[in-house]
Amino acid sequence: MPLPEPEIRAALTQSLLAALRRLPSGEGKRILQAIPAHDIEEATAALAIGWLPMSLHMRISDAIRDAVGPERNVEVWRWTMRDAFGRPLLKSFVALTTGIFGVTPRALFRRAEKLNELITRSCGTFSYEEENERGGTLTLTGFPAHRYRFICYVEGLAGCLEAAVDLGRMPGTVQVEQVAPEGTARYRVRWG
Repeated sequence: MPLPEPEIRAALTQSLLAALRRLPSGEGKRILQAIPAHDIEEATAALAIGWLPMSLHMRISDAIRDAVGPERNVEVWRWTMRDAFGRPLLKSFVALTTGIFGVTPRALFRRAEKLNELITRSCGTFSYEEENERGGTLTLTGFPAHRYRFICYVEGLAGCLEAAVDLGRMPGTVQVEQVAPEGTARYRVRWG
């Protein structure tokens, strides 16, 4: 029996589409035109707390990456996650986490696995290993890379991590240190 398709919360895909609509100089409109209309309709029609097939989300993500390239893809995801942090699905999670641990990137990274579980199903695990109070390493393991274009997900996650640094209102960096084809990626994060 085949494994069930991995899933992602509709709110994240909807935040991604909203980020595209805010891009300057018609760039977002051009990218949206490259995405099949039925994919956009399915994503926007879903309840924000509902689950979408990861294949749908990745078709949209891949179309964006193809249009903007790797560096801009990371930027688009940074804006996407900034928006997602303010939406109902994640707003209370962020408020609770920063209320307990403080408004720092460290607070969100310490809760990375719970955040991953809130947003995705069957997309692997995400762990944070703290090196000191101003940085550490996040590792994604078990992402179903054989089903999707993994580098697109890796870049998107880098942008999401940059948004977490931004939320802490500190300068910082996110560096992809390792990408393995079986679905593992390691990120080094620094701030302050």
